[in-house]
Amino acid sequence: MSKKLLIKGIPIWQHNFPLANAPREMLVTDGIIEGLGFQVGEISTSGADVIQLQEGVILPAFFDAHLHLDQGGRFLEKLQLHKFQDSSRVLSEIEKYAAGYAYGEWVSGIGLHENAIPLLRDLHAVLPNNPLMLYTRDYHTLFVNQAGLARLGINQTSIPPEGGHIEKDQDGHPNGIFRENAVTWIESLLPEESEEELEAHLLRAIHHLRSLGILGVSDAGHQDNWEILKKLDNSGNLPIRVESWFRCLDLSERCLEAPKGESENLRRSRIKIFLDGALGSRTAWMKGEYADLTGEKGRLIPDESTLRQFCADATRKGWSLVVHAIGDAAVEFGVELLGNLPAPAGRHRLEHVQHITPKTLEKFQSSSIIPSIQPLHRIDDLGMLVNRIGGERSNLSFPMKSLLKENGSLALGTDFPVVSADPRHTLAAALRNRGRGEGMPGEELTIQQAIQAYTKNAVEAAGFNNFGDLSVGRDADFIWFPTFNIEDPDEWLEVKVGSVWRKGELVYQDNDLDIL
Repeated sequence: MSKKLLIKGIPIWQHNFPLANAPREMLVTDGIIEGLGFQVGEISTSGADVIQLQEGVILPAFFDAHLHLDQGGRFLEKLQLHKFQDSSRVLSEIEKYAAGYAYGEWVSGIGLHENAIPLLRDLHAVLPNNPLMLYTRDYHTLFVNQAGLARLGINQTSIPPEGGHIEKDQDGHPNGIFRENAVTWIESLLPEESEEELEAHLLRAIHHLRSLGILGVSDAGHQDNWEILKKLDNSGNLPIRVESWFRCLDLSERCLEAPKGESENLRRSRIKIFLDGALGSRTAWMKGEYADLTGEKGRLIPDESTLRQFCADATRKGWSLVVHAIGDAAVEFGVELLGNLPAPAGRHRLEHVQHITPKTLEKFQSSSIIPSIQPLHRIDDLGMLVNRIGGERSNLSFPMKSLLKENGSLALGTDFPVVSADPRHTLAAALRNRGRGEGMPGEELTIQQAIQAYTKNAVEAAGFNNFGDLSVGRDADFIWFPTFNIEDPDEWLEVKVGSVWRKGELVYQDNDLDIL
């Protein structure tokens, strides 16, 4: 016997359709939308569970176009430093957090703000008996204290991998600062996590995301995620849809031979590579010098000839590419690189696209490359944007509407845990008007553009096709939000997630809100 659910009384969001005229009834049969609006009257609703809502709106469930599931799960149980912008407060938080750790046990902190980095002597002194690792908020720089350096065996003879950098003191000894590929190299020296630990990280992140109304993601996490996700999918216990990228840092043949895969809930057909770093670590590859560091403008991380050969080989072996590019020089290079390559497993993607020149923007608009943007990065970078690159160049930063205008497939995400995974924060950032020095003026999105980019566009960019919009025949993945002004960015920061439904089944409910 079919299981039916009838939602009544409030607007059901339709892409490219005025909310005031949206249908106010939705019939779900066995997890699939069977009818909307007047269509429901033509279908038998006998035996349906009926939910009569008095206020609010029903939106499609969100799909985060770029995040890190494993790191997100770790973040939720580690020392979180994002909100602290004073180095003395960071040191006191480390000391307080580490009080519960045993002598010699590793301590980790995540989200260190570039304005709150302690002096190295203080960082080494705060935990003399425990090895300590602190990630900057962009994850492109890692600080390790002296106890940690000793535990890892790092000394003046240690050599980082290609694309990695170890900073040293005047005597040639590593001072505890590691950048870009040296960060993942340090991680590889740590005790290996068990499969059970990695699965716990993934599920912790996934359940957090579901409570926010996110029922699908493109995952830029560690390649070991794939086997865990496959196991969960095969057993019917994968709670969200996942496009899992194979993150390749060394551009090796091993990456090209990795298995692909595709099911209703899980797929892998893209390789993730990095062109540059991040603005906060001054490793984003810029065309001009950093305004606050003479002579420095970042660089291309991999060797160019190796990179071009790897990308050509990847597409010949059936992979499409996901390319990290933040600086304007990196974005220009990425558009040229991907624009000249076939895309056998779906359109290539350029991730972040935070800084751009008018010439590159014009080329991007006419390309088939999917731009994947994280609006919250602009908000987080406001405190350093002008100081890092100057006022004139800051007005060529963080495009959104221009990439959508011609390309037509802008996808939104968060980069969690670099920033919050909460879609309400991302939508507020996408809608908010910009002042001078706050990124390209006029690039804010309309609510229609933002929601479509965060649902349907992101779903299709990931290669799925059975959800992302609330239309007949689609999976009934949706969110109920109570009454608020959906076009007001400030109200997005205040509204609660009332309930979340996956294939017509309730998977999250705010206990303070009554849906009946």
